[in-house]
Amino acid sequence: MRWSLLLLVFAACSGSTPSYTFPGCEDAGDGSDPSCSDANVFSCAEAKLQQQYGTCTDDSDCAIVNVNGSCAPSCGAFVVRADSAGVFTDSFSNEAAKFCKVQQSNGSCGGEAFGDGVNCGANECDVAACVNGTCAAVPPSDGGGPCGG
Repeated sequence: MRWSLLLLVFAACSGSTPSYTFPGCEDAGDGSDPSCSDANVFSCAEAKLQQQYGTCTDDSDCAIVNVNGSCAPSCGAFVVRADSAGVFTDSFSNEAAKFCKVQQSNGSCGGEAFGDGVNCGANECDVAACVNGTCAAVPPSDGGGPCGG
């Protein structure tokens, strides 16, 4: 009886592959393409982290933060509270490391390289602003910003 139970447990575990998870993103995986479901969960995790660290009351509360996600499917630019930028960067880096570890175990989603730290999530001329209580990248209203004007 013990051997039967042990074999059943071994059979159930041997066919499973590790997957990336994040609290609140359990339903983010895309069943139509199982090889990319971890990337969908990671995108959900990014949004949740940005939401967690992106509340604001004034434009000066916000900053654009560039992070490098190594193999993670990320553009690397996020707008978060300036006083939470370091914590956000650490949290993002930890999640990216977990995601990449799973990808190395399973093979990457489409073999793409991500996370080169460029600001592709927002226009390079955008500035950080507080919009309806959430930090966001917006075009500068005065024509200034990083691109001058």
